[in-house]
Amino acid sequence: MKDTRRYCDGIRIHPYLGGMLAAEGRILRERYFPLRILTDEYNRAAIPLLNEAELIQKFDPTKELPDWLPNELKRLIRRHRHIPIWIPDIRRYVLDDFAGDPVRDFLRSSLEEIRGQVLVSRTRRIG
Repeated sequence: MKDTRRYCDGIRIHPYLGGMLAAEGRILRERYFPLRILTDEYNRAAIPLLNEAELIQKFDPTKELPDWLPNELKRLIRRHRHIPIWIPDIRRYVLDDFAGDPVRDFLRSSLEEIRGQVLVSRTRRIG
């Protein structure tokens, strides 16, 4: 079994994004304590929503990488030669302490409800 903070459905997750997903999943589990929410289930629900909101992007190391990516991210993407990776979209991401965290804010506003055993987003039913 692979680490759920680093992989989701065979696709790697950027370390910052994985930590954010783990923390937000933990908060959701504490809020709905009797229910069992696995980190992998939470990641499977959150990643498509983040992708639709264009807050994350999937990069395939076998394809050409855009020029606007920093060299550090290019090295991270190419580290595993054939496994794609989800990375926060740095073009929309503001790295300012006072501006907030768009990924965290989106997760808290969209995946905040559970009905029965199903995670529910404000835009659609997941699970």
